[in-house]
Order: sequence, then C-alpha cells, then structure tokens
Amino acid sequence: MDTSKFQRRQAVTRVTETLRRHRGDFIIVLCMSVLMLLGLVVIYSISPALTARINAAGNTLDQNHFMYRQVAYLLVGVAAYVLCQCCSLVRKSRSVLTVLADGLIWDLYLCSQLRF
Repeated sequence: MDTSKFQRRQAVTRVTETLRRHRGDFIIVLCMSVLMLLGLVVIYSISPALTARINAAGNTLDQNHFMYRQVAYLLVGVAAYVLCQCCSLVRKSRSVLTVLADGLIWDLYLCSQLRF
C-alpha cells in the first residue's frame, strides 16, 4: 500500500474516533411535542367561535375547520422532522445549501401570492 494512502487512512481513522456519534436531543423533541399538543388544544377550543363568526357572514364552514387545518399542517411538519432524522449527517451537510436555496425560493413564491 502506498504510504500517502496509509497516512490518509490513519488521519481519517483518528478524526472519526474523536467525533462523537450523532444522537438526537430528546429534550427538544419533548418540548416540541408539548408545544404542538398545546397548540392543538388552543385551536380546538377557539375553532367553534371562529367558525361561528365566519358563518354569520353567510359562509358554511365546518365547526372543526381550523382544527383540521392545524392537524394537516402538524402532520406535514412531523413528516419533515422524521425525514430529516432518517437522513445521515453527511447527507444533510452536503445538501444544506440546496435546501436553504429551495426554501428561500418557495418563501418568495408564496409571499408573492399573498393578496392584501
């Protein structure tokens, strides 16, 4: 084996031995879950009042309309979180600029669609 390859392999081995293996921070996950449940309770409690106010103008919304929307958005967020947890850190670090650029483009697109 070539000496330079051997030295590079030793250097990589030393670096990987000193780095700790990634573990999720479960305290943050717990706090995030509590906040999501609190948000669901708040939306569930205020949804009938909001729909009654909107329906007074002649619309016909379901009493749990806002609750259904909140659950749908919550499921999308949880799915994105699970997807990010399944990816390796190497893959995440390689694609971080691409994801950031895509997010900014989608933000600009969505903001351009707002009507005030």
